[in-house]
Amino acid sequence: MISTQKSSVRTKRVVRVILIALITMLMALMLLRVGLEIAGQAILPVKTVQIFGNRYMSSREILSLLDLDFGTSIIFLNLETAKERLRSDNRVRVVQMVKVYPDTVKVHIREKDTAAILGLGEERLLISEDGTILAQAADDRGYSDYPFISLLSKHDDIKIGNPVNNFLVLNLLDAAIHFKRQYPEFAVRIESFAVDDSGAWVLLNDPLYRIFLGNEVDTGKLNRLRALMFVLDQSRDYKKGTKGTVHIDMSGSHAAVREGDNDELR
Repeated sequence: MISTQKSSVRTKRVVRVILIALITMLMALMLLRVGLEIAGQAILPVKTVQIFGNRYMSSREILSLLDLDFGTSIIFLNLETAKERLRSDNRVRVVQMVKVYPDTVKVHIREKDTAAILGLGEERLLISEDGTILAQAADDRGYSDYPFISLLSKHDDIKIGNPVNNFLVLNLLDAAIHFKRQYPEFAVRIESFAVDDSGAWVLLNDPLYRIFLGNEVDTGKLNRLRALMFVLDQSRDYKKGTKGTVHIDMSGSHAAVREGDNDELR
């Protein structure tokens, strides 16, 4: 019994000595850190930041978000805080960071994927599925596989890195993406979508039709358009006898079809 008590006391003493040593070391490191900061120096300062995986964000933007300088110690760099700074940019989906001693930090970025193209006048922007503006579209690349949406109403608040603050554009974006996945054979007939102050429009490859969707858009409405176009395509006599533009109003519960002049959506 006495032997067990002595062993317990000895263990506590060893633990106490270890804790005191660790606390002393931490205090020494903190004092050293403070002293070096006052002197304008750092323990093992970060000298290199290696960035991987970024497609839309520039390395300068990433470094700015990290807010690192030559006085940042790799020892005291909090990776979780640094990752939160990067995730504050809406374009970032996943970020991983690794310290490589003595002076290198590796940053692996995975950004959101392009889901559609947003047109603002002559400007073309890449937009993600959740409505985040990713970057300007490169002039030398084809984006025909993505839905194209022209925003013809006010868009002063649209900036790269921010989500689109337009309810109808977001609804149309979601509907167009899911509809394309469900009915790719009909989606190729859609040249583009447009949103103006009156609502949303669909422009087909066939210039005969001008289609108004109204202020509510979902995949069900686009599917009804697909069914309507199938009926009209089967009506050969109707198409032959049509003069000018065919206006299709799908803003209500039923589609209204009428002939009109050859006016264009602006």
